[in-house]
Amino acid sequence: MNRAVRRAAFLAAAAAVLFAAGVQAAPVRVCRSVDMEGIAGVVTSDQLGPERFEYARFREFMMEETLAAIDGALAAGATEFVVSDPHGNGESLLIDKFPKDLQIVRAWPRPFAMMQGIDDSFAAAMFAGLRIPRRP
Repeated sequence: MNRAVRRAAFLAAAAAVLFAAGVQAAPVRVCRSVDMEGIAGVVTSDQLGPERFEYARFREFMMEETLAAIDGALAAGATEFVVSDPHGNGESLLIDKFPKDLQIVRAWPRPFAMMQGIDDSFAAAMFAGLRIPRRP
């Protein structure tokens, strides 16, 4: 899936989520958790770890999907973001590519794991790339 198609899909999805929730008043806070295993195109562990040959490329895909979701939420009226990086060591998102006015949660440990930073002041939670854990 190319970047433009992913961006359009996330814009539509984010707008639908926020409008369905009846979010209108400011500030509109959104918590975004993004993992890598479920990102579009991930099909093998060669794309998932720093020692793997396709990791850098799939970090870029992870960022594209994350930024598209932020754009969609902004278009739907979101005003503040907390983005959580729960993949591996929690340091997979390319933080230099984010807008300067959001909070990024990285590394471990975290009391709320993938949802660190959320509280009852948030209007929505958005997830991408999450998957069902492997069973032994």
